[in-house]
Formats: sequence, structure tokens, C-alpha cells
Amino acid sequence: MSCDGKPPIWAIEPHTKMKHFIQREYLGAWLAKLGQSHPRIVFVDGFAGPGIYEDGEPGSPIVALTTARDHQADLSSCEIVMGFFERCPDRAHSLQRQLEEQHVPEHIKVAVVEGTFEDQFGGEVLAEVEEKGQRLAPSFVMIDPFGWTGFPMSLVERIAAHPRSEVLVTFMYQHMNRFWENPEQAENFDELYGTTAWRGIVNEPTPEAKRDKAIEIYRDRLVEAGFVYTYPFEMRDDGNRVLFYLIHATKHLDGLAAMKDAMWRADPGREFRFSDYEASRSEGQLALFGGGFDPADLERLLVGQFGGAGWVDVNTDVREYVLLRTRYRDGHIRRETLGRMQREGRITEDDVRRPPDRNRAFWGPGTLVRILS
Repeated sequence: MSCDGKPPIWAIEPHTKMKHFIQREYLGAWLAKLGQSHPRIVFVDGFAGPGIYEDGEPGSPIVALTTARDHQADLSSCEIVMGFFERCPDRAHSLQRQLEEQHVPEHIKVAVVEGTFEDQFGGEVLAEVEEKGQRLAPSFVMIDPFGWTGFPMSLVERIAAHPRSEVLVTFMYQHMNRFWENPEQAENFDELYGTTAWRGIVNEPTPEAKRDKAIEIYRDRLVEAGFVYTYPFEMRDDGNRVLFYLIHATKHLDGLAAMKDAMWRADPGREFRFSDYEASRSEGQLALFGGGFDPADLERLLVGQFGGAGWVDVNTDVREYVLLRTRYRDGHIRRETLGRMQREGRITEDDVRRPPDRNRAFWGPGTLVRILS
């Protein structure tokens, strides 16, 4: 057994494969955007694991490395720093061996750090940056623990203090749900949330309400920590019970848009969830289907939100509403919905203000629209 009672290497589960899919899809977009515009970017895996599963499937550090190494964009002018933190020595050694078997280009720097994410990243890496009064390079930090300790909100706040930082947190709801009233876990939950507000969860009338409140409070705390946008993806186990949530937090609307694209591609039903139970009924396939976009439904939502409100900015007001408050993604807004409304006469030329010299098909920056109720 490893240092936390789990085996050093274990079998991969369907929801983990889906988590890796979302990681790969989002990281590819993140690298393309930041790796071509910054001299240095940082990827951190706070609970890295052994780098491999029983069947040979790669772990998240190898997924990250190969996504960067094999990226179709030319990222060779950007130094990509990848830090993998693992507290169990046997897993750290396994991960090191897996990395040594990979081809690592000169512009990618990888390091396995043995020790806890909290002590090594928070107590060493961040502390040194803070003491020097410096800022982290643009950073994507994955926090993927087995439980709910080792990443207190105080540490997340320190990450959020850096302008180009973002996090993807595995919020282990199923395990946590058994311990809300356990006094021995109260301090751990206080640290996780950075507040005692979570204690009201037990007063919620239904299991669904408890779950929703637990996620709501954590997302609110991420915003209070300094992030601007958060979005969850639900993972269910082989009994179709909620297992955990992937919660993404970023300061930038482009980051939210890219993560929602990744989540949309991951979920056949467009409910932003994945279930081991449903996957098993599909013969274990992680099938990715098209469809799910209903322009008439998105038009109805836009009319309900902005109808009669006067001029709104397509790329700030409308975009933020769609990404945060609806199930739809960035690519559905402009030509597929607003353009359709224009072609069918529900938006006229008098209802659109475009930058000078732009044609009637342009919905880019600076475009204002007036939606009638």
C-alpha cells in the first residue's frame, strides 16, 4: 500500500478517462492561446499520482506533457514549466520513471516534487515568489485530491492573487457528504472553504439541496478569492450517484469559453455531466456525440434576458450571460443564433451597431445589438 492506504497503481475508471479528456481538450486551447503570446507559462498538477494506471493508461501528468509536446501549434519559443507534486514516495518514483520514458523537448521543463502540494507548492514555490514581490507566469493549476484536505482556501487565494492564474479543482462531494456533522472534520471543512458558512449545509431540506448548497458556497468562495468565473462539471459513479465535481475558476471570459467548449465536447447530453453507470450501459464507450444545440431555445433565452433592454455588447454582455447562465457555448452565440435572427428578420440592420467598415455578417469586438422582446 502507498502512504495513504491506496495501492501505488490502480485501475482507471471511466470518469477518470473523461476527466483526462476534459483536461486534454482545455489544456490544448490554453497552450495555444498563452504559449504563443508569453515567453513562459506554468502547468501545475498538485496531486500528480504515479503517472500510469494498471492497464497502461497514462496518468494526468503524462496527458499534460504529451498535450504540450504534440501540440499542433509551434510552442517552441515559449518555456513551458510543468510541476508535478506527489506526496507518496512510491508514486513520485513511478511518475519519475514514466517521465523518463517520454521524449521531452528542450522548451518543456518537467519536475517531480516529492511532498504535499500545500507544503511544496504553497510553502516553497509560492512563498519564494511572494517574498520577491514577483508574479507567477500564466499558470494553470490542477488540484485533484483523493479527499478534501491539502488545498485550503487560503492557498487557493494565494494562487488567485496572480493575474493570469486559474485552477481546476476536483471537489470530492460524495466523500464529503458523509462528514458534514462530524466534529472531527469541522476544522478541515473550515480550511477547505475558508469560512464557516458551509455549516448551514446540514439544514437544507433535501439531499439535492445539500449538494447544490455545498457547490454554491465553494464557487462563491472561489470568486471571493479573486477569480471571476467558475463552472462545474458533474461526475457520477457506477451507481449513478454524484461522485465529484470538476470546478474550473478563471479571471478571463476566454478561459471560461475554452473550458465550456471542452466540457460541451465531453457531454453527449449537454448537461455537463458524465456517469460511469451510463457509460457502462453504452458498452463502456466514452462516446462523444454531436447535436445538443437548439438555436430557437438560445434565442428564447436571449429575448428573455435582453429583450427590450436597449443596446448590449455582443462580446461582453451577451457572451458572459450565455457562458455563465445557459448550457450553450461561445460558438453558438453569433452567427448561429444572432445571425439566424438577422437572416430571418427578427434583428434588423437598425438593431445592430458594428465598427466602421464591417459587413452585416460581423459579430466581433465592438458589435452592439438591440434585441426586441
